Amino acid sequence: MKFGEWLDKWFVGLRVEETTRAGYAPKIRLHIKPHLGAKKLRDVTDDDLDALYRKLETTPCPTNRGKPLGAKSVRHVHNILSGAFEAAVTKKLIPANPAATANPPTTRQIKSQQRKFVTLDDAATARFLGDVWTPCGQRDCGPLHFCTRDAPRGTTYTATGVRRSEALGMMWDLIHWDSPRTGTTTRSSTSTRR
Repeated sequence: MKFGEWLDKWFVGLRVEETTRAGYAPKIRLHIKPHLGAKKLRDVTDDDLDALYRKLETTPCPTNRGKPLGAKSVRHVHNILSGAFEAAVTKKLIPANPAATANPPTTRQIKSQQRKFVTLDDAATARFLGDVWTPCGQRDCGPLHFCTRDAPRGTTYTATGVRRSEALGMMWDLIHWDSPRTGTTTRSSTSTRR
């Protein structure tokens, strides 16, 4: 049996949520079958899987805006392959799962590719502040209406860089608008005054 045929059979009988199935389908169709689908199921080795992982990590992918797949996506491909091969072992179609000895991206490699913080540039910050201060225009809209109620808090986060808990716990005597660190509070003073 060819590996592509086994993948089709395995995927049809797979009992998972529809969202999981929707995530598996394009990876099988675009990344696994074109590279391994024509090989015989029993002939796929861990070296074949390693070669696939390296290829996915280095070759531009049209569905990924022309960039290679990230480590997390390649690891997801590995998890799909591991499940398919494990089912083949259970059905006694192959003696061992080649994915068990393959080398997919590690957790450390995945974490190193993840962005730590999403930051706003000046234009996005201006749009955010403009949006939070814009009244909705409903009949009962006013200074305490829900549409602008949180605008001062959003402005405080943006202008001072304090954490949410610090902004909510600020006391008037801790805010020094005319200090060299304009409009900021110190974390130590905020936490000790609560």
